[in-house]
Amino acid sequence: MDIAKEIHLFCAVVTFLGFVGRGILIMRRSALMRQRWLKIVPHVNDTMLFATAIYLAVQLNIAPWDTLWLGVKVLVVLLYIGLGMIVMRPSFSFNTRITLWFVELIVFGYIVSIALTKSPMPWMV
Repeated sequence: MDIAKEIHLFCAVVTFLGFVGRGILIMRRSALMRQRWLKIVPHVNDTMLFATAIYLAVQLNIAPWDTLWLGVKVLVVLLYIGLGMIVMRPSFSFNTRITLWFVELIVFGYIVSIALTKSPMPWMV
């Protein structure tokens, strides 16, 4: 397997585990959520995830506007980012944050299923 793909997959797992962990901290109303490193590390990891995604797309000569599954995946990733911004902001209500955290877990699963099946409708494959 290409090293870029391995890095991409590793970063995706770290993203998921980090998001689950931070969601649990939110539910427990933990003071750890105010730790600076919990705000920095996810951004560094997600930057690596994004960079390897671009590298892989260039290496495979595919573009989101030319490939339906990749275009949908990019749009769903943008949705995931937007939901994450709400979930991680304490200015939103606790119930809103937790509800959207669960929604975001489903969205993440959809992103992974698109990647694995290379189809925007993985339930049809």
